[in-house]
Amino acid sequence: MSQANRLNLFCDISRAINQSPDLKTLLSKVNDLLFNWVEADRACILVFDQLSDDFESTAYASREGLPPGEFAICSKIVAQAQQSLGIGCVKHSSLQRDKVSKAISVPLHARNNVLGLIYLDFLDETKNRGSIPDLEQTKVLNSIAAQLAVAIQSHLDQQARLQSEPSTSTGDKLVSLSHHIKNILQGATGGAHILQESLSTGNLELAKQGWEIVQRNQTKVSQILLDLISSSCTDEPEFALTNLNSLVSKVIQKLQLTHKLSQLRTLWEPNKEIPKILVQQHSIFQSIENLILNAAEACQANPNGCVNISLEFDSPKSEYKIIVRDNGCGISEEDLPNIFSPFETSKTDRKTGIGLAAAQKFARDHNGEVLVSSKLGEGSEFTLVLPENCQTDLQRSFSNPNA
Repeated sequence: MSQANRLNLFCDISRAINQSPDLKTLLSKVNDLLFNWVEADRACILVFDQLSDDFESTAYASREGLPPGEFAICSKIVAQAQQSLGIGCVKHSSLQRDKVSKAISVPLHARNNVLGLIYLDFLDETKNRGSIPDLEQTKVLNSIAAQLAVAIQSHLDQQARLQSEPSTSTGDKLVSLSHHIKNILQGATGGAHILQESLSTGNLELAKQGWEIVQRNQTKVSQILLDLISSSCTDEPEFALTNLNSLVSKVIQKLQLTHKLSQLRTLWEPNKEIPKILVQQHSIFQSIENLILNAAEACQANPNGCVNISLEFDSPKSEYKIIVRDNGCGISEEDLPNIFSPFETSKTDRKTGIGLAAAQKFARDHNGEVLVSSKLGEGSEFTLVLPENCQTDLQRSFSNPNA
């Protein structure tokens, strides 16, 4: 297997870890990628289930004519995986009872526990479709297993937190923040590996892909820190008479220059009828940026992703409305109430981060609101509503913080 193919695999694995909406989807993607890369006859990923105290198949792939119902992994291999702490890839010789000519298993380790197992086998030596991985491929499988184990452990941690008693303590928020940043750093690590390997072989195209992954995840961490700093600021606000058309245009220009909107169709036409407004320019700029970034992230899996930004002024209500629409993954009715809570994770593992929470805080600082309507699988619409007299209301809140 060529070096380029191995690097392409790392790139695809990193993309799957970053973009999969839930653990089941992630494991299915990774299993299919490994199945095709090794050219095995059968492949599956088993995850240890604490309730049944056994390994359960969560992803399966096979060549045509090999249905999942007839697939059984040798109990010896599973038992070996349960005792394999600190062991990487294990190659298995012929398993005649199961008509397997050769097989390989890769335990998934995290926190001194075996979380699961990657299993690949070949049923007929005469077909010579694939061959048992060599030393270099074994290293690749061990590296992928390490990344996958971290992803599984992160999912288990999040599920445990969701099932525990709700808490609003600082410690609980810090735990959520640490999990969120850990996931981002995991993606950056995958990109760094691609970058390192591609530079050693002179493959500049793959080096570019690796750098883009590192850069994208680095930007996510920077954005979280900026939102945390801004949302915790207690200084008295400074207002400026602001042209919202110009402010929105500057946000879009910034995101396009940093390539955060480079792969999406962005629709924006200024509304010349909009009067100027007195606002905190920095916080409203950041609110608009966060709403657009959220829309862009929701569209990642849509090849025809589109973000539409518009501006309205409601004269009867004396309200400004900045509207951000997308045709992305959408949000379920069940998850809508929690999207403005920092670092919340829905039952589909969709993480909110702090961007929407910060946008809502900035809006409420101006006596405004971020409204949302969404339909799962079709897209979302977020509306930043600002009252015309928001300066007076915000100054009142600072002069009388307990009001």
